[in-house]
Amino acid sequence: MSPVRAWEFDADAGRAWCGEDSEFGLAIAVWVGRVVTQRLHASRVRLLGLYAPYGSGDAAWPRPCEEQPWTAARTG
Repeated sequence: MSPVRAWEFDADAGRAWCGEDSEFGLAIAVWVGRVVTQRLHASRVRLLGLYAPYGSGDAAWPRPCEEQPWTAARTG
């Protein structure tokens, strides 16, 4: 287990900011996408560790978001 961080914000104002500034909107979308991807990957690996028969698959696939080839083009 790890500590949980949570932020609360006004959703209407956030959508308005994203609509006004497309770079800000993209940054928020990428950030949320990475968090969701990391959590889904961690859940998958945990479930494979608990329920998959030994040797049934590679628990490290797919690679975490930071290692995907298309992320280097956006962050570089």
